Amino acid sequence: MKKIITLMMACLLMVTMIRPLEVQGKSRIDIVFIIDRSGSMGNDINSVRDNIDTFVNRLTQENIDYRLGLISYERTPTVYAMTTNVNTFKSNLNSINVSGGIENGLDAIKAALDEYTYYANSVKYFVLIGDERVYSQEGHTDNSIIRALNDEGVILTTVGLRGENDVQFKNLANQTGGLYLDITRNFSASLMEIFDQIHRMPNVEILSPTTNQWLGGSNQNFVPSLKVSDPDSDLLTITYNIDGGQELDRRQISNSFQEQIVNLSAFNVAQLSDGNHTLEVTVSDTMDSVSDYVNFRVDNTEPIKNRFDITSVGTNNIAVTGRATDNGSGLAAQPYGFIIGSANSGWRTNTSYGVNNLTPNTSYNVTFQARDTVGNVFSETVSRYTLAQPPNIDVQSTGLTDMNVRLNDDNPSHTQYEIMVDNQYVQANGQLSNTPQRIALNNKSITIQGLEANTRYNVKARAYNEEQIATSQNTLNVYTKPQAPSELMGTPMQESIHLQWQGIEGVQGYVLELNQNKIQLGNVTSYTHTGLSPETTHSYRIAAYNQGGEGAFSETVNITTLPYPPAQPNVPTYTLGKEEIALQWQAVPGATSYELEVNGEIISLTSTNYLHKGLTPESTHTYRLRAVNAGGASSFTPLLTLTTYPYPPETPELSLSDINKNMIQVQWEDVEKAEGYHLMVNGVIMSMGSGLSYTHNNLVPLSTHTYQVRAHNLGGQSLWSAPLEIQTYPEEPDYPKNIMGTASQDSITLTWYLVPYAEYYEIEIDNNTVKRVDDLTFVHKGLNAEEQHTYRVRAVNVSGKSDWSIPVQVSTLPKGNNNYALTNVAAIVTNNQITLSWDTVKDGASYEIEVDGQLQSLGEDTLYRHSGLEPNEFHTYKIRVITESGSSEWCAILSLSTLPNPPDAPEHIYADANLYQIELRWDVMDRATAYDVEIDGDEIITLTETQFRHQGLEPGTAHSYRIRAKNMTDVTAWSQAIVVATQTPDYLVQYEEGETFSFTILANNIQDFNQLYFVLEYDPNELEIVDLFEGTAKKDVNLNGLIEETSIIVNGQEGKILFMVDLNMIPGTSWSGEITSIVFEGLNTGESSIKLLTNE
Repeated sequence: MKKIITLMMACLLMVTMIRPLEVQGKSRIDIVFIIDRSGSMGNDINSVRDNIDTFVNRLTQENIDYRLGLISYERTPTVYAMTTNVNTFKSNLNSINVSGGIENGLDAIKAALDEYTYYANSVKYFVLIGDERVYSQEGHTDNSIIRALNDEGVILTTVGLRGENDVQFKNLANQTGGLYLDITRNFSASLMEIFDQIHRMPNVEILSPTTNQWLGGSNQNFVPSLKVSDPDSDLLTITYNIDGGQELDRRQISNSFQEQIVNLSAFNVAQLSDGNHTLEVTVSDTMDSVSDYVNFRVDNTEPIKNRFDITSVGTNNIAVTGRATDNGSGLAAQPYGFIIGSANSGWRTNTSYGVNNLTPNTSYNVTFQARDTVGNVFSETVSRYTLAQPPNIDVQSTGLTDMNVRLNDDNPSHTQYEIMVDNQYVQANGQLSNTPQRIALNNKSITIQGLEANTRYNVKARAYNEEQIATSQNTLNVYTKPQAPSELMGTPMQESIHLQWQGIEGVQGYVLELNQNKIQLGNVTSYTHTGLSPETTHSYRIAAYNQGGEGAFSETVNITTLPYPPAQPNVPTYTLGKEEIALQWQAVPGATSYELEVNGEIISLTSTNYLHKGLTPESTHTYRLRAVNAGGASSFTPLLTLTTYPYPPETPELSLSDINKNMIQVQWEDVEKAEGYHLMVNGVIMSMGSGLSYTHNNLVPLSTHTYQVRAHNLGGQSLWSAPLEIQTYPEEPDYPKNIMGTASQDSITLTWYLVPYAEYYEIEIDNNTVKRVDDLTFVHKGLNAEEQHTYRVRAVNVSGKSDWSIPVQVSTLPKGNNNYALTNVAAIVTNNQITLSWDTVKDGASYEIEVDGQLQSLGEDTLYRHSGLEPNEFHTYKIRVITESGSSEWCAILSLSTLPNPPDAPEHIYADANLYQIELRWDVMDRATAYDVEIDGDEIITLTETQFRHQGLEPGTAHSYRIRAKNMTDVTAWSQAIVVATQTPDYLVQYEEGETFSFTILANNIQDFNQLYFVLEYDPNELEIVDLFEGTAKKDVNLNGLIEETSIIVNGQEGKILFMVDLNMIPGTSWSGEITSIVFEGLNTGESSIKLLTNE
C-alpha cells in the first residue's frame, strides 16, 4: 500500500521553515541510509550500527512495518539489498570499506531511487550521512536530484558537517521535507529526531477496497472504508479521488488520537470502465498531509453464454441446460440459475434443471442466468409450450345425423384438436370435410353433424399444442341412432287396427308407442291392436333401436276404428250461373265426407257445398249425392238435372237521336241474346224492356245529362256502355242591346254587345233586307251622302231567334268639309252608368250630345258619363262636332242599355260524400248565368248548372269549396267556405280478450248489386271472425262461397274478405238496408282497426 505524507515541521537546529512535502505514510516505511565511505566516515558508520537497534525497536512499538536499505558511496555507490532484519543491516554496515575522498553522493541518491523496488504503499525515507559536499560523476545536480526525490515522494533527511556541507545538505533536506542534523551530535539523538518526525505524521490505512479487489455487478454504489488516527489528536481532513480525478468526498474527523473507521461517500462503479483503477485518499492535519492509495479492478460486464438449450419438453415437464464463462472477475461460486414458469432453481453449480407438474399445451418462459463474482448477471428467456395431452373420447349423446363428443384431458381451452370421423375431418361448425382441420372446442365438446342414421363411425382425436406438435391419436367406435321407421299405416276395423311399417336394415328391433304406452318388439314390421270399440281413436308411434340406443319416433298416427255408415242426404239445392253451378246440401250426422256424382264421375268432398266451374253456358249437367264415413257410404239421392245460364249479351252502343232545349232522345242498337235493356239516366237505373230508345223530357236548357245502357238476359247483364254526356240546348238568346252607330259620307257602322249563347246575328235594314253577321260589327257600305237608314238586330242560336232590337236610325254625313267622322267610339256600360268616349276630331273642335232627345254641349270634352241610371234601362245618344265653320251632322248614334244587377252570392250549399266522391248542390240565383266553384283554394271550375260532382278522391280526405255566381255584369263575392270529407274506411274498435262484438255493413240507395262489392280488412292476430252473418242460426265461418240461407257470397282469407250480394234489382227501384252483421271476438285486450272499402 502506497502512502504519501506531507511534512511541515520546524527543525530545532534551523530558524527557516521546512517546505511541506508529500511523503509516504508511516504504517509501512522503507528507510535507506546513504553513507559516505570516505576515510573520514568510519566513526559515523559505527554510530549508525550501534544505534540502529533502538531506532527499529521504536518503529516496531508503533506498529510501523519497515525495511532497511544501505548504499555507501565514494567514487561510485555500492548498493546493499533491502532487508527487514536489523542484524543483516548491521552486517552490511560492517562490510563497508572506508577509504578514498571523492564524494559522489548525488549518484548514490539516484541509485537509491533506481535500484530498489519499494512497496507500493510504503513511505520512502532516505538518510544522507556525509561530512563533505556531494557531487555526481553522472551529471546529476542538486536541483535534478531534488526533483527526482519529489517526483517519487521521497523524504530526504541529511546529516552533515557545519562549515563543510551544511548549506548544500540543508537545501536538499528543506526541498524534500526532511531534517537537517549535525553529524557531530550524538547519532542516537539524531535517530530519535528522525523517529519523531515519522511518528508525528497522521496514520491512514485503506480498508476497502482491498488491493486488486473486483468491483461492479450488483454493487454499483461502493462505499470506500479506511482507518485513520493522529498521534497529536489533530483535526483531520479526509478527501479521496479515483484515478486522479475530481474530489469525490471531503470530511473532517476529530478526536483522532484514537483510531477511527471512516466510511466515505459511495462512488458509482457503473461510471467506471472495466479494468484497473486507483483510489487515492488524502488525510491532512495542521502540519502534515498523508496520502494512501489502493489499486482495484472494475467488472461491469455480464458473463458470456456458452450454451443454453431446452433439452426436453413433455406434456407436464420441461428440462433445460446452460453454461457460461466470464473474462472479468470470473464466475461466482454458484454461478447458474434457471426459471421455468414460476419455478426458480436458485443459484447453483449444476448446469441442468427440470420442472414437472406443468400444464399441457401452455406457454412457459424458460430463463437461463449466469452471474460473475461481483454480481453481473447474464439472463436469456425463451418461451416454450408444453406438449398437448392426448385426449380421451367420450360420447355424450348420439342422434340420427349427429353425435355430441367430449374430449377429456387437462389441455387448456384454447387447445386445437384434429377430430376424424372415419376418413373425414370435423370442422368448427361440426360439419365434415375432406380437408384436415384443427379446431378449438367450446367446453371441449362438439356436435358432429352431417352423419347418416343407423351407422357405425370410427371417431379419432388428437390434440396439437401451440407449436403445432401433435399428440398420439385415440379412437372410439360410435353408432348413430336409427331413423324413424317410415310408412306407419293402420288398417282399422270395427274392433281392431292392424299396423305395419317399413323395416330398417341393421337395427336390433322396434319400440311401438300405443296410446302413449311403449311396447318393445323384436325385429318385426307389423302389429295388430285388438279388443277395440267402434269409433274410438288410438294413437301410434314407432321407433327403431340399435347399439346406439333408441332412435327417433315416427310422427304420431291417430287411427279411429270404423263407425256405422251414414244416412242418405237430402237432394241438394242449387244456384245456376253461366259457367258454374253451385250446389248446397244439409250435413248428415255421422258423415265425414260426401261423394258427389257429377255427370257420372264421383267427386269426394268434406264440405256441404260444391261449385261446378268451367262450364259452357246453356249446357246440361247431372248430379247425385251420397254421405260417406269410414264405415261405408249411404245410397245416392235421386238424379238432379240442371242447365247453365247463357252468356250475358254484348254491350249495346248508345247514341243521340234528337235534342232541343227541354228534351234529349237517345237510342241503342238491338244486341243478340238480349231479353231486355237497362238505361241509367243521371245515375238512376230504369228498365227499358225490349225498347231501343228513350226520350228525356222536361229538361232545363243548358243542363248536362249522362246516359248509359246495358243489355240483360238470364245469364246476367252486359257491361254498361261508355257514358254519353249530353247538354240540352240553351234558351233562345236575348235581343242585342247597346247598339252604337257611326257614319261617314258613304257608310254606316253598327256595333253591339255580345249576347250570351248567340251563335250569330241578323241585321234588318230599312224593315226589308235581312243579313247574317257572325261577329259584333256590321258596316253598311256604298251609301250616298245624307242618306238615312233604319236598322234592327237580333241574335240567333240553335233554339231560335231573339226579338228585334230597338230600331236605330243613322244618316250618312253630307258632302262638304264640315262633316266629321268619329273614331274609336267606345261605350262602358254598368248597371247604373253609361260612359261614352271617342278620339278628338281636330284641335279646337267642340261637341254636342243629344241624350234621350235632350241636347247638351260638351265643349272640347271627348268623354260623357251618364250616371244615376237604373239597371236594364235603355237610352239613345247622338254626337256631333262643332267647329268654327259651324255644326256637323250627327256623326254617331248609339242605343245603349244599362246592365242588369249582378246576382246574389249562393247561400244554401248542400254536400253529400261517400268514400271516393263529394257532390255539391245549391239554389238557383236570380240574374246568374254561370257559377264558379273553387276547389281547395286552387282550382276553379265554371258551370252553368247548380250542382257539381268532385270524383276520384281518396277515402278519409277533406276538401274545401267556395261558390260564386256571375253574369255579364260582374261576379259575386265567394260564398262561405264549406269543408267536406270523404268517408273513411277505418273503424277503431276497443275490446277485451274473449269479448265479442258485431260489425254491420249498411248500404243506401243501391240500384244495382251486379258490379258492387265490399272488402273487409282486419288484423287476424288481434281479431277472429266467429260468424260472417249474425242473422242466421248457424255460425258461418267458411270464407269462400255462398253463406247458407242468404244471398251473400264471400271470397277471401283471414284478414281480408270480399262480400258480394247475389240480388237482382228491378230497374227504377233502389235498395237500402243491412248487407250483413259480422261477429268478431277479441284475441287480446286492446284496440284494433277494421277497414271497409267498396268499389262504388
